[in-house]
Amino acid sequence: MLPTRLSLLSPTKQKALERMLLYQYIKSLLEMLLFFLALVGIFLLGGQWVLQQHFNDLAASGDHITLKYGATNKEIRKINKILAETSTIQKEFVLFTPKAIEFFNAIPTGITLSATNMDYRNNQIILSGTADTRDAFLFLQQNMLSLPYVESADIPPAQLTQKEDIIFSLKILLKENL
Repeated sequence: MLPTRLSLLSPTKQKALERMLLYQYIKSLLEMLLFFLALVGIFLLGGQWVLQQHFNDLAASGDHITLKYGATNKEIRKINKILAETSTIQKEFVLFTPKAIEFFNAIPTGITLSATNMDYRNNQIILSGTADTRDAFLFLQQNMLSLPYVESADIPPAQLTQKEDIIFSLKILLKENL
């Protein structure tokens, strides 16, 4: 059974009271909502403070690590640069000693060298010296041409006019894939 209500107020005042109760109810809800929003804001501010402190600690330790390992990183970069330069030099390296031994063994008797100029960039060798005879000088040219890495050995014609004690300058052009 429903409880009976006795209302002695006029209907307009009853409606005004109902509206007033509704407004009070909405006002209470808004107050609670604002209270909870204020609590959430406080928690968020506290969380921001904690996270900011943590971020500052991480940044400080990152700076510390950078300072601590900066010298090590610099040393590693320096070593890597040296290794890269060494690798570049190693690619251009030619083992010339066996070829030099073969080259100088091809010089016949009767030839006295006074200078040897090796120009690696232009792939040429210039031999200067004295030949006892023209035949020894021509034999030197033939021996040089017989070497597998020699492309040409040019004798200036003026040097072939003498028979003995020839002061010469022999330009030897080497092959590219030496």
